[in-house]
Order: sequence, then C-alpha cells, then structure tokens
Amino acid sequence: MQTTVSLWPLIGVAVIIVGFLLRFNPMLIVAVAAIITGLAAHFPPEKILAEIGTGFIKTRNIPLIILLPLAVIGLLERHGLRERAQAWIGGIKAATAGRLLIVYLLVRELTAAVGLTGLGGHPQMVRPLIAPMAEGATETRFGKISDAVRFKLRAFSAATDMQITVTDFTISVAPTTATIAAGGSAQYVVTVAPQGGAFKSPVTLTCANGNLPAGATCSFNPPTLTPGTSAVQSVLTITTTKSSVGLPAWWAPFGPILARAAAGASAVPPAAMWAFLCALLWLPLGRALRRRNGSALAARLGTVCAAGTACVAVVAMTASAVRAQSGIAVFPDTLNFASQAVGTTTPPEVLYLTNIGVANLNISSVVPAGDFSVVTDCGTVLAVGQSCGIAVTFAPTAAGARTGTITITDDAVGSPHTVTLNGTGQTGPSTGTGTPSGTYTVAVSGVAGTMTHAAALTLAVQ
Repeated sequence: MQTTVSLWPLIGVAVIIVGFLLRFNPMLIVAVAAIITGLAAHFPPEKILAEIGTGFIKTRNIPLIILLPLAVIGLLERHGLRERAQAWIGGIKAATAGRLLIVYLLVRELTAAVGLTGLGGHPQMVRPLIAPMAEGATETRFGKISDAVRFKLRAFSAATDMQITVTDFTISVAPTTATIAAGGSAQYVVTVAPQGGAFKSPVTLTCANGNLPAGATCSFNPPTLTPGTSAVQSVLTITTTKSSVGLPAWWAPFGPILARAAAGASAVPPAAMWAFLCALLWLPLGRALRRRNGSALAARLGTVCAAGTACVAVVAMTASAVRAQSGIAVFPDTLNFASQAVGTTTPPEVLYLTNIGVANLNISSVVPAGDFSVVTDCGTVLAVGQSCGIAVTFAPTAAGARTGTITITDDAVGSPHTVTLNGTGQTGPSTGTGTPSGTYTVAVSGVAGTMTHAAALTLAVQ
C-alpha cells in the first residue's frame, strides 16, 4: 500500500527565503510563513492560531520575548517616533524638561503602586520617548542645545526611570503546638522565606525570652539564615528543666485533678466532683452498711442525691430567668489565663457580650481591674440580638496568683455586670523547682537590620 506525501507545506521554507532576500521584516516573514504552511497542510484557521500560541508559550523563556519589543520599538523609531515625540512636546509651551520628568516619575510611582511595575523602562520608554521629549522641550525654550546638554538630559531621563525593588521575608514555625513533660525538650522547624524577590540580608533568629516558661531555654541551629531566592530552615529547640523535689507515689493520682482545680473551679470534671462527694458520704456510713439494712441506707442516700439535684436545677433555672430578664449575656463569666512571665503580655482571650433583651442595650463603660487590659468593639449601643467582643490580655506585675475583674456598666437589670479574671505570674524558678506546668505562647523573631517579623508557637509543659 502506497502513501502519498504532500510537499505543499514546504512552501513555508520558500516564503522565508524570499522574505529574507527582499529584506522584509523578520517577524512578519516568520508569521506569514507559519500561516501559509498551516493552510498548505489543510489546517483549519483555529488550529493554526492554536499551534502558533503553543509555540510561543513553549519558547517564551528564550530571548524572543525580549527581542520582539525591541524590534517593534526599532521599527517605530525608524518611522519617526522620536521626531514625533519632540514635535508634540514642542507644541506645549509650558512644558520643560524638569516638569516632564516629574510627571513621568509621578506616573511611574502611581502605576507601580497598583502593581504595574513593567510600564516603564529604558528601552521601551526612556530612549524612544522620554529622552527625545526632554530634548524637544529644552530646544523649544532655549533653541539649539549642545551635545553636553543633550547627554545630560538623557542621563536625567534615565535616572528618572530608576526602579527600586523592595524585598521582604516571612517567618513560620512548624509544628505550631508541642506537648512535653517538665525536663524534656521540643523541636520546631523555623522557615524563613523571601518575599517580593531575593532577600540577601542575614536574618537573626531569637526567642522572646519574656514569653518563655520559667526555667526554659531556646536555641537555633543555625541561629542566622540568609534566604536568597528560596526558603531556608533552622531547627528551634526549647528545653525545660525537671523539678528535683520528689512527691510520694500516692500523690500521683491526684495530680491532674489538683492541676485542673488550680486553673479554676469550672475546670474540675463533674465526674471527679461526684466521686469526691460519694467518697465523703461513703466513708462515715461504710460501717453502718455492714451492721444495718443496706437497702434502707441506699434509699436515704438516694433521697439526699435527689434533693441535691433538685436544688441544683432550681438554682440553674433561677439564674437563667434572672439572666433573661437582665437583657445581657456575657460568656464566659470567668477567664483563666495560663502562667505568664512577669512583665510580659499574653495573647488576648475574648469575652462575648450579647443583647438578649427586647430593646437596645446602652453600654456606659467596660473597665478592667488588676493586671488586665481590654480592647472592645461593643461601642455604646448594642442592638437586640447582636453580639460584640471584648479582648482581654494579662500582663502580670508580680509572681503568684493574680486576680482581677471586668466591670460592664449598662442599662440592663443587674448592672454593673462583673467578669472574674484569674492568672498566674511566673518568675525565674529557684534551684530544683523545675519548669512549671502550663501552656505557654512563645514568639520567635527574625531580625534583619531594621526589619523584624515574628511567628508564634505553643508549648504545653506537663
């Protein structure tokens, strides 16, 4: 079986040869040859355009994308672009070289501010347009200029188009949370990445020592990074110290319960409280169970529990009714902050205030007391059903338990309303006490000259 091969597509080669012999524009010759070749191969027009586009995309990294604008600019200059620019600027009597360059600089800055950084440039703007226009404006005002003045105007025009690229860097930490026992260490990967271009200045990594838990240290390997054009990483190690004061073995089961109780009464699990109450009831009555009728005692115990449950329910319903009548709900009603080094500030915790009444809630003031401060967006009037936030931070001024309040004064029933605040200030531990348990937020900073960026991580010490 014979296959017929069409030689007509080779006519594109002849078009290129003839075009170069006649000294036509090279870009025009190549484009026409590509179209004629596609038509000779019986390609539909849309496929010809698709093939040209595909070829351009695949070869866009070669100098073609640079040479094409230069060829177009060269053609424009050949056909009088510089002369037309000079003639146009000469018709504006108020135009001077200084005013022209100031306007061009202003346009460059405004376009760069919105992201059009490639609008200007020496080959496409300064040489064919800006420099000839500056020369034309000067000749219109002062007549024929010397070569020295002409070269100076061209230098001023080139300097006006100077482009300054400001680069930055970002810093991130992974993982963001780690849990260790006192005496252990946690490792994090700190990544410093360039932003807006290559960042060639060294970035020094540090820990905000005020936010480290007492008795803990941090180190970086390496401590200084230079991102360049790609992200670089350092390993952060936070090491805690273990307490040398031992506890008896029988104390261990009570540790979690006591730790939760230290964080606030609401943190104690209901199951633990129930078991504790049952133990208090069972110990004095255990002997009676062995001597008397157990069922009668159980009935009595059940009666006591039922009565207690009823009392709790009544109190809860009463509190709910009072809250509904007040027209304001604050959640939570208590904030418990983790241990924080003295003289440093915790990340904010948020209280939510909701108007549950039937009319606008007028707020007179939100005032903190103690080692606490607030920032709120509640304003002075809160519409029905709307909520707002109160951001609370804790900055202990001394070691030990620190308490405070937030007083909200408004026109709802029961005003003023108070939120209880609790926190613990930490100082450097004495010998042998180790790193206190708690959850700590540590800031990792990267400093390069006057530029500083930070990332936060969480360390939970058990």
